[in-house]
Amino acid sequence: MPTTATIRTFWDDQLAHLPTPTVSATPVHGLTDTVSIDDVTFTGAHGDPIRGWFTHPTNSPTRGVVVEYLGYGRGRGKPFERLWWAAAGFAHLLMDTRGQGSQYGTGGDTPDPHGSSPHVPGFLTQGADAPKNLYYVRLILDAVAAVSAAEKLSGHNRHHVFLSGNSQGAGIALAVSGLLPGLGGVMANVPLLCDIEQSVESASDGPYLEARTYAATHRERVDALFDTLAHIDVVNLVPRSTTPALVSYGLADTLCPVAGVRAMVDAYGSDTGHDVPVEVVEYRFNGHDGGDATQLEKQLRWLRERTRA
Repeated sequence: MPTTATIRTFWDDQLAHLPTPTVSATPVHGLTDTVSIDDVTFTGAHGDPIRGWFTHPTNSPTRGVVVEYLGYGRGRGKPFERLWWAAAGFAHLLMDTRGQGSQYGTGGDTPDPHGSSPHVPGFLTQGADAPKNLYYVRLILDAVAAVSAAEKLSGHNRHHVFLSGNSQGAGIALAVSGLLPGLGGVMANVPLLCDIEQSVESASDGPYLEARTYAATHRERVDALFDTLAHIDVVNLVPRSTTPALVSYGLADTLCPVAGVRAMVDAYGSDTGHDVPVEVVEYRFNGHDGGDATQLEKQLRWLRERTRA
């Protein structure tokens, strides 16, 4: 298993080579009166174009900007699908997910132009031959670039940037919180990519089964697989996070086992030398829904508390 120092050096190198994002935005007219919507493209990993929707209240100042990352298999969908952040007084950048968007929802628009070594259908084992080739390394770098894009689009600095996501999106948000200091907050529901090796052993549904199938087929590469995936395991990334967090999980979650999420919470901010606020919401009888609208209400209240004038 790679050391913490090895993983940190890997990510420092990846961030050093991430291009400075350029951003373009084209207004979407004729759909809403009180919310402005822009069709956005910004440069992500390897300079690849990443699509998104940027929304904000029309002719009104915003309390901050929420950068949202999507769940597994989802794309950015239609421009009017996620207006609650703008309705609450926040600007909002929804990042499309490269190569995904055809499994749930209403589609995506961002291709992934990079190939892969042999892998199980899906995304978790794409590029599993080496950390630098991992699909999720590209996706996490896209997510880092999205923070810079959100700052440019909204006019807010990093202290007023808040990250949000469910499942895959939550794992990505947590990874970014560990790579970028000084963010305003991170809201992560039922996160993927937590304690990956143990989660692969215990999950009974979802993306972790891709790695189990890969390991069962490539019997001689089991250790190498998990050594590679350790570079995207957020348990190894969040110890340096200084960002306050709101995390939810369901005890009945079969896709993202609760033990992995708890391991992430235990590691969160552990290398900073001080207590980083982490609020955890447990849903005793729920699974991978992450609390649904009940948790969204908690997020809205948490955000407004953190941006109170």
